[in-house]
Amino acid sequence: MKYSVFIGRMQLPHNGQLSIIRKALEQTDELIIVLGSSFKARTPKNPFTHEERARMISLSLDDDQVSRVHFVPMRDFYDDDRWVSEVQKAVLTITQGKPVTLFGHKKDVTGYYQDNFPEWGYFDAGHLPGYDSTTFRKAFFS
Repeated sequence: MKYSVFIGRMQLPHNGQLSIIRKALEQTDELIIVLGSSFKARTPKNPFTHEERARMISLSLDDDQVSRVHFVPMRDFYDDDRWVSEVQKAVLTITQGKPVTLFGHKKDVTGYYQDNFPEWGYFDAGHLPGYDSTTFRKAFFS
């Protein structure tokens, strides 16, 4: 069984992120989507619950794809070591120690966290220009 992981806040999920999710599902048996900034009060930066984000993503995938996705809500820790440890533990409960590939794209310095999982393989899934959650949130709230 091949496992992949995709980590993001996905506040609001968009075609750029869905492109990475679909690429991961083409190359893996099961995908673990770690939904960051979970369990927080709603704010303009984090307007959706992890349940709402998981539902939006699920509605964008076909039934076969959805059946191979595990959603893992992850709270923020302002200690990178603790956050990495919690993500690893959550992923391990699903993979049972089997190899993992991290899918992502480092569009800017905010993607530094992807370097915190050197024991996982890494696949740069590329970037779809024109997709940016910040821009979509501004449009959503204005």
